Amino acid sequence: MAEKLNINEKYMLRILEASEYYGIGIKKMRRIAEDGENIFAVRNDNRWMIHREKFNEYLEGHYFSGKKPEEDIPVKVF
Repeated sequence: MAEKLNINEKYMLRILEASEYYGIGIKKMRRIAEDGENIFAVRNDNRWMIHREKFNEYLEGHYFSGKKPEEDIPVKVF
């Protein structure tokens, strides 16, 4: 049987794992993933995957600098 990886060793995290790892609620984490698609989040069928290192950079660049996350997320124009 394959050995389970520790969350710190995973390249991509599911919404539930990312929620637990970062201490963010599941609904909020899903909203952040939907808004940050193609920056740090990828949708695989019906499952969101968070690129852990890119999300760390996103948090450091936005939340810790005082910038609102919406300022850098591209707006989708239809």
